[in-house]
Amino acid sequence: MTRIQLILALVATALGLYLLQEVEPTTPASPEPLTALDPQQVQRIELYMGADSDAAIVLRRQDQAWLLETPVQIEADALSVGEILRLASAPSRLQRPAEAFELAKLKLAPPLWRVRLDQTELQVGGIESISRQRYVRHQDTVHLVPDFNPAPLDGNYADLVSRQLLPQDAEILEIRLPSHGAEAEAGSGAEPMTPEQAWQLAQRWRQAAADWVTRPMNLHFDAVRHRVTVVTAAQTLDFLISATGPRLELIRPDLDLLYSLPGSASTELLSTPASGE
Repeated sequence: MTRIQLILALVATALGLYLLQEVEPTTPASPEPLTALDPQQVQRIELYMGADSDAAIVLRRQDQAWLLETPVQIEADALSVGEILRLASAPSRLQRPAEAFELAKLKLAPPLWRVRLDQTELQVGGIESISRQRYVRHQDTVHLVPDFNPAPLDGNYADLVSRQLLPQDAEILEIRLPSHGAEAEAGSGAEPMTPEQAWQLAQRWRQAAADWVTRPMNLHFDAVRHRVTVVTAAQTLDFLISATGPRLELIRPDLDLLYSLPGSASTELLSTPASGE
């Protein structure tokens, strides 16, 4: 190898090492959370539709659980509330002053939804067309965060209701099935439940949870022929039986909620347990 070739080889090697160093991937800095809030410390959630000045839904923390306060009062579903709380710490991929945007084009003027976590308000807008991330305004800054399921924000409180048929701490005193008590058909000859059967039925109701909860329509009410009444130490709850198959559908008329359970729950919840189960 000539001297010139040797010099050229050394230059090529040095250039290759330089280029390799330039393209070596670097770990990007972790995106900042949307807010400094600790979701575990939030005590109150208010959900607003658009620019509406009145909260459509209000939830508050009670010990380790969440309760709906408005528009109905009932235990909330922990997973659905968690979806809302995760917004507080969502990774912000972009931060720009709000004045740099035409906010109406981002669906932030007015926003689609407003979420107030204690005293911190977040305004939720549309989706950025390329990255498919969501615009969220916090104070005077517009952020882009990974998109999320907006169902808990849409004002339908059924999306936030606990799927349990009864409160966790319900003390059941009596369950009146359609074939017992005031709901019994004339001449049905239904035998009263033994204490053991009553206890077994109460256990089933304590553990029962719907697959989903929705708002009933007129057709659900039209299909009602019977009801089941659950008497607890705190209140008396009526469930209208809208269907027993292929799914069991129970309506809480006082809350305008429909609980949808598997068809097998019809036997488990609406019939007297066999002796010795």
